[in-house]
Amino acid sequence: MFFEILLLSVILVTGYVGPMMFRRLPPGHRAYAWMLIADLALAVIAFAGRQESKGDHIGDLLGAIAIGGAVCLVLVPPMLRDLARRALLGDRLKLALMLIDLRELLQPGMGARQERELVESILAVRSGRVEEAVGTLRDTRSKLASPLARRQIDERIVMTYLYARDWQHAINHYETHIDNPAGPISPQLLVEMVRAYCEAGDLEDAASLVTTLEESPLAHEPILAFLVNRARLVFLAFVGRTTAVDKIVAPEGPLGTMPRAAREFWSGIARKNAGDRTGARSSLTAAARLSGRDRRAKEIAEQTLSNLDTPGELGPHAVPPPVAELADKLTARATSGDVQAPPRTPRLMGVGWRSVPVTVGLVAANALAYALVSLLLGSTTDTGALVRAGANLKPAVAVGEYWRLPASMFLHVGLLHIFLNMYGLWILGRLVEQMFGRVRYFAIYMTAGLAGAAASFVFGSPGISAGASGAVFGVLGAAVAELALHRDAYPARWRGALLGNLIFLTLANVGIGFYYTAIDQSAHIGGLVAGLATAALLSPQLRFAKTMAIRVVAATLAAIGAASIIYAAGGVATTSYRDTLARYSWELVGQGPMVWEQPDPWPEVTVEPFAVVHGNADAALDQEAAAMQEQARKEGAEIEAPKKQIVEVPSPWRSRELVAVIQGVGGSQHLRLVLLARPQPGGLCWIGAVSLSEVLVPDVAPVLAEILDSVHQTGPAPQKKKKKLELQDL
Repeated sequence: MFFEILLLSVILVTGYVGPMMFRRLPPGHRAYAWMLIADLALAVIAFAGRQESKGDHIGDLLGAIAIGGAVCLVLVPPMLRDLARRALLGDRLKLALMLIDLRELLQPGMGARQERELVESILAVRSGRVEEAVGTLRDTRSKLASPLARRQIDERIVMTYLYARDWQHAINHYETHIDNPAGPISPQLLVEMVRAYCEAGDLEDAASLVTTLEESPLAHEPILAFLVNRARLVFLAFVGRTTAVDKIVAPEGPLGTMPRAAREFWSGIARKNAGDRTGARSSLTAAARLSGRDRRAKEIAEQTLSNLDTPGELGPHAVPPPVAELADKLTARATSGDVQAPPRTPRLMGVGWRSVPVTVGLVAANALAYALVSLLLGSTTDTGALVRAGANLKPAVAVGEYWRLPASMFLHVGLLHIFLNMYGLWILGRLVEQMFGRVRYFAIYMTAGLAGAAASFVFGSPGISAGASGAVFGVLGAAVAELALHRDAYPARWRGALLGNLIFLTLANVGIGFYYTAIDQSAHIGGLVAGLATAALLSPQLRFAKTMAIRVVAATLAAIGAASIIYAAGGVATTSYRDTLARYSWELVGQGPMVWEQPDPWPEVTVEPFAVVHGNADAALDQEAAAMQEQARKEGAEIEAPKKQIVEVPSPWRSRELVAVIQGVGGSQHLRLVLLARPQPGGLCWIGAVSLSEVLVPDVAPVLAEILDSVHQTGPAPQKKKKKLELQDL
């Protein structure tokens, strides 16, 4: 079933992304789109083949190739991009190049080539081959006829000089080839040129560029607003306006989201130019210490720090009247609060784990639960291990074990199940945590998870269920609600593309849930609805979002979620399966020629139908055990006699025990098969079997003895065959 769900997911994703990329990419650059469409065709063929014949090995092979292809084409490239950026940040440039080349192989024409060119320029700068790199770019420029293409090369040349901190050459090329009305100039480049002019001591030209950015009609767009504020920061820092700089980089300021190392650096630059040697030394020392793996940032901070005692470096410096006038104007706006932080567009890539601690903590908690179950109880695909660990066992919840509802949110059925859920949580959680903040995001996650578990208990199948999918669906619903209800709070293009993808993802997953009954659709829909509703209530874009009442609601929901986790941990630690059985009511059950009392319902244990056979009870048991082992060998399963009989049966019952290992996707399940026989007058005997997880045997054995003691013969009895345990994934 898992295999078919993955195939169907591949069909949906490639069927959506492939045609979309084909439309967006220009002719001659559609290799990636064709690769997705080819993978789609392969997945469709494999899925159709499995529907016609479950034993089609060729179809299974094609399906495995299609799934692997989708992973390489859709999931791996974003990971490679993130790893390349981290390698670049850590100055591991050759590793970054290798990762970028691999991404270009998987996603041709999707920007990896441009990233490679940038890294090559950085490598050239770091190895002292600046002029060689610039010369190569000039040769490339001379062969281009398109003014736009030539402009792009000119910008790369300037950026190469800027990275090398060769400010004068950057200024010369900018003024010669770019600073003209021939075409639009990248706002990013303008901001970098503000710094170049400031570093070169030309504050008047820096002020002119800041004014150009200030007067841009796009200055209020979130992305450009960030750049405008950065230009203001650089300019004011070099003019020595410490108060304004501190306001801009304060946590609640326009650039409060900058890394702390960067904020300390610019504070140090402002203090240096204001003549505050002690303050500059303190801030620059902190910047160097906080730079972490960003070696370049650390080198620049340390170099600036070492130059503090150089004559002429320390301010204050005299500035021309136009520069002072603009500085006064920007300082007044910054200190009066007129410069507000632009709407913070959540990032989809390059988000460090420190920026999303709640998402990291939730993923870690799920991984820890998976590891503990595996180490202490056995395979997480074993129903007994899940029941003992706190899965959403409906009969147990019905008799008062409500702690199973939060506990089940952190349990998963096998490695594939937890990987898919945690991948979804990592992608969606980082987005929603940035949108809502830590407390509100945690409140949404736990509310949706608990609502999904409750919906599964009320509306789901009578078996057991486990998984974080209800909570993940809630996070997905929260993202959809936020983008749909507060459209104006996010850049239109960014919001439109993301919202369309999220709605498709929601509909596709809900559709798959209706197609496969083993998926706990009740939990999915319950979590989704709860996530939508909670997000609508707690959205930070609402007019009353910052009122005390809403903050109390968010904190209360988060506190309830945290308390439910503690409650669940206590329930798991203090409740044995024997305690659970003691809470069940006992009912009279009839089967074949006899009746007995047992806990009912009791889906964790399967009672096979009893039959009346001729012969000795021990011989009948031996014959039945041999038949089971032979059948298992034919089906490729593992079944053997255990080293020790665990279940003691009361006289006159006889028993034989077998251990069966059932392999499944992501793990195995160990079952104890207890064959039972009871001699009857006239050379007859009753024979039947009970099967249960090995994990539950110590708790079930005494109960089974009580059941066998209660058996007595009757006439024709109503047939009541126990349902097998249904295991559902959330």
